[in-house]
Formats: sequence, structure tokens, C-alpha cells
Amino acid sequence: MKNLTKSQILGWVLLGLLGLLALAGLRGSLSSDEEAKENFSNLGDTVLLGNFSYKVNNFEIRNSNDMQDRNDLIVSVDVTSKSEKSENVSFEESFVLKIGDKTFEADSTRSTNANAGSNPFRYSQLNPDQIIKGFVVFNISKDQAESESFNLLIKEGSFSSGEATVKLQ
Repeated sequence: MKNLTKSQILGWVLLGLLGLLALAGLRGSLSSDEEAKENFSNLGDTVLLGNFSYKVNNFEIRNSNDMQDRNDLIVSVDVTSKSEKSENVSFEESFVLKIGDKTFEADSTRSTNANAGSNPFRYSQLNPDQIIKGFVVFNISKDQAESESFNLLIKEGSFSSGEATVKLQ
């Protein structure tokens, strides 16, 4: 074997370090995937996210009969939220329906109608241990209603990256 120069040795050392960094990055990526799976819950589970706990009690798909001249279906999700802080905290609506790879925002008018004229999940202040319960309503098509993958994405808030997914079906 021939003798290596200092620059060749340095090159091999740097290559080895880069390989180790790549392995560490891959390992960190796998850990992130595992953490994402841990934040996946089922219908009826209590999910702790930020300052609040959430429980999705039930959901149903039905014909929309609350607005005239509409031929779509609605998904009505029954949610209970509780403040877990020892002080007054801000709360805002933060629910998204996922059907397969498509996302749906809640229909604020229908959500208000489903909650007797008031939407409890709009921006408000909650006191310690205060519980709010209500329905979040989404519009979907008849074709989308036949999907076997319904998930509710709960977001911690507009300016946060915290989120949890609840499998509805």
C-alpha cells in the first residue's frame, strides 16, 4: 500500500464524518415519523394538544337539510374541548376534515346552525377547567362520503405547528 498524504487522510476523515452526519439525520427523520404516529388517536380518545384536551365523541354523515337548494352531504363531528391551564387562555376553531388526501375546512354557517345559533369553537377565552361541547360541520359530496378514510385534524392554533389526527372511520 502506498503512503497517503495529509490532504488525502483529511479527505477520508471528512468523508467519514459526512457519512456519520447523514446517518444521524436519517435516524432523526425516522424518530420524527414515529412521533407523528404517536399523535394519531381514535374516536373516543382524549387528545392533549397545547393548552387543551379534545375528545371526538361521535361523527355522522347525513343529508343536508339545514339549507335550501343544497344537494350535498354534511359530516357532523361532535367534539368536547377542555382548558388544561390554570389561567384564562385563548381558544380558536382549529379543525380540518381529511378524506383521503383531500382537506376540508369547517362550514361556519352550518356549524353555527348545528349548535343552536352559536359556534362554541370560534375564537374565545376559556377559564381553567372550562369545557365546551359542540358540533363542527363540513360539506362533502356523495362520492366523498363513500370513502373509507375519514380523519379529523386538530390544530393547536393559527400560529402553532402542533396538531393531532383523530381517525373517525
